[in-house]
Amino acid sequence: MMSKHSTFMHQGTVLPNILAGAITGLVSVTYSLSFAALIFSGHLSDHLSVGMNSALVSATLVAFAVACSSSFTFAIAGPDSNTSAILALMASSITTQLLSQGASARVLPTVWAMLVGSSILSGLFLMGLNYLQLGQFVRFIPYPVIGGFLAGAGWLIIHGGFIVTTGISLEFDTLAHLCQFDTLIHWLPAIGFAVLLKLLLSRYNHYSVMPAFLLAGLVLTYLVLGQMGLSLDEARAQGWLFSVVSINQQESATGLSFLRQIDWHVLLKETTSLMAMMAVLAIATLLNATGLELTNQQDVDINRELKACGIANLAAGLGGGMVGYLSFNRSVLNYAAGATSRLSGIVASLMCAIFLILGTTIIGYVPKPLLGGLLFYIGLSSLIEWLYNARKRLPAIEYGLIVLILLIIAGSGFLAGVGAGLVIACLIFAVNYSRTRLIHYETFGVNRPSNFERSFQQQRLLRQEGYRIYILCLQGYIFFGTANAFLNHVRDILARTKTPIHYLVFDFHLISGLDSSAVSSFLKLRRVAQQHDVALVFTHLQPDIEQQLIQNGCIKREDDDICRRFPDLDRGIEWCEDQILKATQLRRRRFLPLALQIGDLLLIPKEDARQFMHYLEPLQISAGQSLFEPGEASDHLYFLENGQVSILSSLANDAPKRLQTLSSGTVLGEIEFYQKTIRSVTAIADKDSSVYCLSRQSLEAMQMHHPRLASAFHQFIAQLMADRLFPSSIQSGLER
Repeated sequence: MMSKHSTFMHQGTVLPNILAGAITGLVSVTYSLSFAALIFSGHLSDHLSVGMNSALVSATLVAFAVACSSSFTFAIAGPDSNTSAILALMASSITTQLLSQGASARVLPTVWAMLVGSSILSGLFLMGLNYLQLGQFVRFIPYPVIGGFLAGAGWLIIHGGFIVTTGISLEFDTLAHLCQFDTLIHWLPAIGFAVLLKLLLSRYNHYSVMPAFLLAGLVLTYLVLGQMGLSLDEARAQGWLFSVVSINQQESATGLSFLRQIDWHVLLKETTSLMAMMAVLAIATLLNATGLELTNQQDVDINRELKACGIANLAAGLGGGMVGYLSFNRSVLNYAAGATSRLSGIVASLMCAIFLILGTTIIGYVPKPLLGGLLFYIGLSSLIEWLYNARKRLPAIEYGLIVLILLIIAGSGFLAGVGAGLVIACLIFAVNYSRTRLIHYETFGVNRPSNFERSFQQQRLLRQEGYRIYILCLQGYIFFGTANAFLNHVRDILARTKTPIHYLVFDFHLISGLDSSAVSSFLKLRRVAQQHDVALVFTHLQPDIEQQLIQNGCIKREDDDICRRFPDLDRGIEWCEDQILKATQLRRRRFLPLALQIGDLLLIPKEDARQFMHYLEPLQISAGQSLFEPGEASDHLYFLENGQVSILSSLANDAPKRLQTLSSGTVLGEIEFYQKTIRSVTAIADKDSSVYCLSRQSLEAMQMHHPRLASAFHQFIAQLMADRLFPSSIQSGLER
């Protein structure tokens, strides 16, 4: 139950939210009119009333929808600079094409269809991103590309400011005209207005500064016009105010005859620009939401913001409005003005609706230098942020990319700049990523034997011949940049090692993917292996990577004498060890009973060896039969005379996993035997095996009656454990 005190506190926040919404709403109206003037400039200036209606519809509907559904309770949305800059380019392109065809009557319907259609399609695009939960992927756009885009957008807005104030585009050919006195007096005050506003807001970051400054600028302009002795009509004739004739036309963008004049062919030519604008819209929404996260110390779901802006743009488009989205500056202004609930955003929306209902004739009384100055301020702020502030916090190469994108946008257009920036950023990323070490670790086979434990004679041989096996554990994503460096490294290994390498083992368990362009390096690796008579062993290959290597001829599907595949690294190393043993007489050595081996193992005379055998109990186990299982007492250790036994893990809810396989002439169960702990693993015979068992009671009797024999046995076990621990250290061993 809500207390009276909490009810009173809730009611006490209503007035601050209304005041904050009213202030932010007035700023939104001013911004909207500026962006409308930016889009409907030059040849489109006669249709400014349509542009202002579209901007105010967007400011009303987008602000209301976002205020109701955003994660931020103080969110303000509406037309903004980045998308407006692209819309202005699209509108200018459409106008130029149609006027060159002599189809001036089609200009307004086609531009209007572009504004409305882009809003509807952008809304569907953002909602699609939300539905597919792809909001996070927008974060992968390289930061310098975003910075270059924002700097370029700032330049385009400044470019539009010249058109709004003078009707002349900022080009090399028009510089002389812009510097003439009768033109200079129109844009120079707007520049001064922008610089002064920037200085004031940098020093006094208060929500009342901008509205007060705009009001002061309006009053000051009329005072100057009065001192000049100009009437309103004379001021409009000299270009200080917008033409009231075109505004009073209040053109209607409705009716079947209006829609029939839309040139769909020209619209389709703007598809690329439209796609770029939708990408910019998603990026701008992400950046602004991220900025508000940091400002308000609040974590939000970016997909929710995409959905909110998607619904808002769909509603604005159906209502005849242009593209709009979450505004960082106006949301921060709203928050600073005292906004604490969604009421402030709704009030801001209502303020825009009031100006929409009153009609756009009010623009006839707004000085052009005032709106142009606001555009100059927005563009100047963006350029200062990304050309001046960014140089302090970004590496030189990334800052240089921002400047390059800006120059390309200024010289060749927005799409060329962003496209070139993406390509260059990808190249920079490829170069930087290629410096990342592809090899996680590398070692000789002697330092990383398989878990197949062999007889002591075989182990001794593998310690001598294990340098013929070279293991490379790879990591990351293999592409052309890292693959070529990896190939050169392998060539260097084969050239530097004194003991010839016969087996190269590649562990792919840390590899996330393989680029198709990197496959050629593996084809070259296969040829290198043929030249050096080296077998290539691939382990932990993912199915898609394995299929790539097979399809491109790096690995044959069957009967491949050069490339072998194994499910894991242990199996691959085991195969290499088998090949080394197969090439020696030791592999083909006839079976020796334990009684004939024990003397050499314990380094004792034959008489002591026969005595030792009296303490052992022979056992015969069939294939599939367990020698011991988890939970059993460890009162015995075992000598595997003949056969093969595997040690399996016994983790709950998991299939048994092979930890170790032991062959003839090995010992098992000794660690738990000496620790006097219960068994934690399973020992199961892979085939019929003969085993000798030494019980704890027999060992104690040996220690009592034959202490010298027991001491030799303990030394043997100590050496056995030391030999097993030695390979765990990973060394490069290249000195071999």
